[in-house]
Amino acid sequence: MVEAQRMAPSPTVEHHEAFAPSGWLAGVCAFAVYLVASTITYAGSTIAHLSSEYIPRQDASDSEFFRWALTWAPWAVTHGRDPLFTDVLYAPHGASLVWTTAVPGPALAMWPVTAAFGPLVSYNVLSLLAPTLAGWGAYLLCRRVSHRFWPSLLGGAVFGFSAYMTIQLNHPNLALTFPIPIAVYLTVRRVEGSLGRIAYIALLSLTLLALWSISIEVFATTTIFAGIAYLIALAVAWTDRRALIAALPWIAIAYVIVIALVLFPYLLPALREAPTSVSIDPEKKYVDLMRFILPRDRQLVGEGWLMARTAGAVDPDSSGVGFIGIGLVAMIVGYAITERRRRETWGILAFLLIAATLTLGPRLYILDRRTIPLPSALLLKLPLIENALPGRFMIFVTLTLAVIAALWLSRARGRSGWIRFAIVAVGLLLVIPNVQSPQWRVPDVTPAFFQNGAWRNAIAPGETVAVMAEKKAQDMAWQAETNMAFRLPDGYLGAIPEMDNSEFARGLYPPRKPHVETLRGWIAAHGVTAIIVMDSVRPWFEPLLGQLGYVPVQEGDGVSVWRTG
Repeated sequence: MVEAQRMAPSPTVEHHEAFAPSGWLAGVCAFAVYLVASTITYAGSTIAHLSSEYIPRQDASDSEFFRWALTWAPWAVTHGRDPLFTDVLYAPHGASLVWTTAVPGPALAMWPVTAAFGPLVSYNVLSLLAPTLAGWGAYLLCRRVSHRFWPSLLGGAVFGFSAYMTIQLNHPNLALTFPIPIAVYLTVRRVEGSLGRIAYIALLSLTLLALWSISIEVFATTTIFAGIAYLIALAVAWTDRRALIAALPWIAIAYVIVIALVLFPYLLPALREAPTSVSIDPEKKYVDLMRFILPRDRQLVGEGWLMARTAGAVDPDSSGVGFIGIGLVAMIVGYAITERRRRETWGILAFLLIAATLTLGPRLYILDRRTIPLPSALLLKLPLIENALPGRFMIFVTLTLAVIAALWLSRARGRSGWIRFAIVAVGLLLVIPNVQSPQWRVPDVTPAFFQNGAWRNAIAPGETVAVMAEKKAQDMAWQAETNMAFRLPDGYLGAIPEMDNSEFARGLYPPRKPHVETLRGWIAAHGVTAIIVMDSVRPWFEPLLGQLGYVPVQEGDGVSVWRTG
């Protein structure tokens, strides 16, 4: 990477770049461009309805969980509770959050927004900031190695607006990837000598801490891929090899500071409470080799042509995070051809190949045909990432593509420059999603009961309440709307706590219709004293509640509250 920086055009060239801002203004302009692009691409008219509609796609119940998570950490801090253990779920025992995706760092950062406007607004704003920050972090790295504004701006967009980002937008733990390019940026500056040792250690420690607070999994995979990149850099470096070796102790010190001094109380519980079994089979979420050029979802540009060729060729259930499109594939080929005489070109391409191979998973699938084993089968046995899905390694593929884009564009001369810019621009357009599909921009269905304060007249503070809703995790989102005013006997945290292996552990929602005595025993075991039923599912559960001896004591605002007569 540093070799690439040294072989890039001279920094003096940037002053002659047409219509390009310089200095700190360039960074501000880049951030503003990404924020506007994120808002237009993902929000559209929903920007005026942040408190009543979801911006990220809704293909799971994870959005409800993250609404809860954004409320939990601030609530725990202000109420003297352990942020890594919640007693408002799985009452009366509670549950550990160490191995959940509770994003404590982002939750605390968004605290003012959550407190002022509610968790849904906070979640939507965070969703728009994810591609913005990712693009900006990649821009800083690209600018450092290319010294050009426009190539770096496009390079940052390749990372911030990738198919990976689009698909993971409803998962802040996976979408908030900006610390990764920033960590690389800081390391490049340390190796080239423009950042002092103390400043480097402090800034890298802070960056790694931010990454850990977002996702243990991404922190661990970043460490592994950073090691791979470092070894490749040593192999291809020429004049910078000593500087690379000299930087290693300072990287180690940053890790020691973060893990031993700051995260020691977190790391030991994480290792001690690690899941004993794989929760998701990576082969069921594989990335087909053809997914690199065939999208899973509809794209804004060329969707008819692309989807026509995808239909029937690749299983629609295979992960779509691997999609980079034919435009960016053409960029890779062009870069390999025109920059083949540079040593760092083959180092960058080697890392790209390794990352892309690991992304495919433990087995190679080609047009849904299961073929040879791949190295991911061994990688996924390492601690902290044994439950990771290989498709998430696309973070490192797209970051590499961002650097390739910046370097390739910055080295263009004459008429070929326009051709290169056109290829990268088309490649970017081909990965922009069509968010008009029904999974995007759906309205929030939180009953008015939880929003207008009516719950205060029906539920006692700290009472254990079972909620019958349309789908799992909605009860957690509604609990968050009341600022954790009541406890729930269930939850949606990924792994189910060992003390609760019942069929109701993730909530009560159709089409489940439990046996009356089984439900009676579960209610008694968890100390449930009231049941809230959403009006839309009341016909489904009302006969069951009658058999349990419950009667409605309050009705209106989208729900009914039931207690024993």
